[in-house]
Amino acid sequence: MNPDPTVRHSFWSVAVGGTMYWTSMFCANQASIQKYLSVERIAQARVALWVSAIGLIAVYSINFVTGAVLAAHYAECDPIKAGQITASDRLLPLYVVNELGAARGVPGLFVAGIFAASLGTVASALNSLAALACQDLATGLLGIAIPEQKGAMVGRWVCAACGAVSFALVFLVERLGPVLQLALSFNGMAGGVALGLFSLGMLFPWANSKGAIVGGALGLAVVVCAGGGAQLANVPQPRLPAHTHGCHPAIVNFTVPTSADGESYNDNVFWLFRVSYLWYSALGYVATLLAGLVVSVVTGVTQPTDVPIDLISPPIIKLLDALPDRLKKLLRLPVRLSMHRRRSSSVRPPSIADDKDVRRRRRLSELAGGVFYSDHTPIVTPDRDLAVHGKLPLGVDQEKPPHSDHLQNTTV
Repeated sequence: MNPDPTVRHSFWSVAVGGTMYWTSMFCANQASIQKYLSVERIAQARVALWVSAIGLIAVYSINFVTGAVLAAHYAECDPIKAGQITASDRLLPLYVVNELGAARGVPGLFVAGIFAASLGTVASALNSLAALACQDLATGLLGIAIPEQKGAMVGRWVCAACGAVSFALVFLVERLGPVLQLALSFNGMAGGVALGLFSLGMLFPWANSKGAIVGGALGLAVVVCAGGGAQLANVPQPRLPAHTHGCHPAIVNFTVPTSADGESYNDNVFWLFRVSYLWYSALGYVATLLAGLVVSVVTGVTQPTDVPIDLISPPIIKLLDALPDRLKKLLRLPVRLSMHRRRSSSVRPPSIADDKDVRRRRRLSELAGGVFYSDHTPIVTPDRDLAVHGKLPLGVDQEKPPHSDHLQNTTV
């Protein structure tokens, strides 16, 4: 229960830091959001989230039980301290080989399970990287127009290139420490900053682009400094007390160096380098949010009435509308923020030319409390043609809902 963030594993680091980590993974991760947009209704996305949460709870419960079994099995003979293995990642393979290796097919099933889980995760990540590289980097940032007929081929080549880079990094990652800790550290570094940027835009309508840029850069610098400094300072990883008196004398190798027991660190190392890797998401989130707000205030806040309503979180709109009038005046808020139905620049009104996929995405966005966002070129259909087909009364603007009196006095 020690709240010290430098303690590697504690109740607070797992509960608070872990919550921030999984929030960033579910709410600000490209792979997750890409899956949400593949369903037709927001209810289906909610069901998928619940199923994923239940599955993760089951998986991690099995992991905890597996760890308890390994701790009990090797309580009297620690393989790391005895010199049989050099990393904690090899504990489970050693157990499978020594205890279950005689059973036909079990070692192969164990290896197949590892490869199957890895392929599922890597395939999703490579798909998301290809989408980001083609859509956001090439088209959005660099202005390179990718022809539609060549988009699939370009995406495949980007996937292959990212896969080759990932394979090359394997030989570097294996020297940096336990794989699970590295994965959580890297995901936490990027995920916390991304969640901070999303929160800055959705929760604070006063933030501006300068605050977002500076906040994201500063948040990323803080978490990279924390993670990179921990690697460069070679902070020893604390371990539980281990014994070798139960080991066979032939397998004990006392020349293998081991890390110190307990949760003690060298106090000479800078405190940021000693922060637990489970806090990286929260650290990046807080740094991004605070820096973004401060820079936005210094450089001139955005008027809330100028922010499109579909870019603000619906609960925040209700909260701001419920504030006292005196506080609204201080925060430069209108009397009723929800009455200002401003739309983002690329939003267009519905059209009969919309295909099934566009209509599905529109329903998903509207059910989520926002306004449909589309990058497609607007297709304008004259109002008279719509009126002839019985779709819209004459003289009614597509952008505005028709007035009730106008509907009563208009016949088609």
